[in-house]
Amino acid sequence: GAFLIPYFICLVVEGIPIIHLELAIGQRLRQGSVGVWNAIHPLLGGLGMITSMLISFLVGVYYNAILAWILWYFFNSFEEPLPWKNCPLNEQGDDYLPECLRSHPVDHFWYRETLNVTGTLEESGGIQWWLGLCLMAAWAAVYLCTLRGIESTGKAVYVTATFPYVILLCFLVRGLTLEGATDGLAYLFTPKVSLRFCRDNSHFEVGAMVRVSHAL
Repeated sequence: GAFLIPYFICLVVEGIPIIHLELAIGQRLRQGSVGVWNAIHPLLGGLGMITSMLISFLVGVYYNAILAWILWYFFNSFEEPLPWKNCPLNEQGDDYLPECLRSHPVDHFWYRETLNVTGTLEESGGIQWWLGLCLMAAWAAVYLCTLRGIESTGKAVYVTATFPYVILLCFLVRGLTLEGATDGLAYLFTPKVSLRFCRDNSHFEVGAMVRVSHAL
């Protein structure tokens, strides 16, 4: 709940002015991201093209990595019990791993089973083949969705734009039917202003969320 206070402040101070600036420039010049910079100055003509390509590349790499993690969790969610429900056993099979007991089964599955992070920054580690396969599957899905250009992309949007809302609605209904749902909602929307505003990186998180949520 406390996150919404700096979020709306940043939205009014930063987000809405940038959105208005983009709309004003687009309405005045009536051109795309490439033509706008060329209209401002001929020497800036390539800036729009370079930034568009760079942003598309970075966004594609970033979100496909997240899709790879989602696919990995999706495949593991068919196991019973869930692999992140309990701590794994040690090599002897008579006790749980001490590292997992010191943290949490969810954290252990993420850092050890999924990412398999190394103990120090000096150790580079190796390629996780399971995540590599999931990443290739994610890129293959993107390729199939864009294989025929705008026509196939438009059809894929019907699924990709609707499916998340259906899943979120299912999570909402499921969460509201659980025991203690009222207490959870009260905890979520009860702001702790002193804790939120004292965090060093809170303003960075708010600014990033405003830019991402409004595609700035």
